[in-house]
Amino acid sequence: MSRWLNRKLGTKWRPDAWALLLGGSAFFLLLFSLSLIALASLTSWDFSNPADYTFDSTKVEVKGGLAKLKPVPPSIIHDEESEFSGTHSNTQWVTDHIELDGDGLSTGSGTYISQPIDSGVAGR
Repeated sequence: MSRWLNRKLGTKWRPDAWALLLGGSAFFLLLFSLSLIALASLTSWDFSNPADYTFDSTKVEVKGGLAKLKPVPPSIIHDEESEFSGTHSNTQWVTDHIELDGDGLSTGSGTYISQPIDSGVAGR
């Protein structure tokens, strides 16, 4: 490759120049990418006028120049064993909650995979 460049450019191109060229290019690309990331992180959203945005006011609250999700109150309270229809191991139902059973206590762990709940409606 260096012979081709020597003929093309009419100069003596050294192989170590490739390392300098590639290293410099890589450094420039890294610096450019980091500056773009830094610039993007400086972008701020002004929520001082809620009318400037389209959003579901039952789910998002815009107040004091800030936008945040509204908390969703639980519409299903799991306080009976029949409401816990997920899969589990090393756990057991006790009065009003799930806790580790004997095996779970001896191993120090247990699992419970709950039923899916979407928009406050249990997937039964």
